[in-house]
Amino acid sequence: MFELNLQTVVKGRECSHVDICGTQLSFHLLVPLYKKKGNLYTVASGLKKMLKKSEPFRSGELPCRNCDKTKALKRETIKYLVVSKVPEILILQIGRTENTETYNSLRKRNILVRYQHTLKIDEVEWEVDGSKKAVQHSYKLYGVVLHSGNIDCGHYYCYVMHRITLKWFKCNDSLVTPIEEKNVLNSPNAYLLFYEKNP
Repeated sequence: MFELNLQTVVKGRECSHVDICGTQLSFHLLVPLYKKKGNLYTVASGLKKMLKKSEPFRSGELPCRNCDKTKALKRETIKYLVVSKVPEILILQIGRTENTETYNSLRKRNILVRYQHTLKIDEVEWEVDGSKKAVQHSYKLYGVVLHSGNIDCGHYYCYVMHRITLKWFKCNDSLVTPIEEKNVLNSPNAYLLFYEKNP
């Protein structure tokens, strides 16, 4: 239900050969904090940065394994990640921790990260000839875990959507109160997001 596969792909810039270097099983995705120039931080932009970011290698650094040795050493390659298997329940963790330069320790960044009620994830399928086909899956938000405080101490609470009425509730210890969806989507304390795949 929660299993997600990430593949590390190496592709030749000139030869366009594709090599799947490894598949990693995960049960959640850690979304880096990222914003486009002048825009707000969003989960969508963090996911795009993580999955679209390619690491370039000059000739000889990471040779193409499909070319002969002479050509491979002269050709540049790029390495990137793709999702090869999507889960029924997608869990996203917003990467709020960062190193501090002063004490070489971690701190939490309490900033607003925008996320939407719906989310789309591409699942990549590879053909025999090395070409890829992306199948897009749609997800619906149904739960948010929030953390108030700093990295040393704080308090967890959550927002949950009722499966039948589709109304949102805030659950804070033993206190359960209704909450508007617009407030669910606008909290700087959001930490974990739970999405369910649409049928």
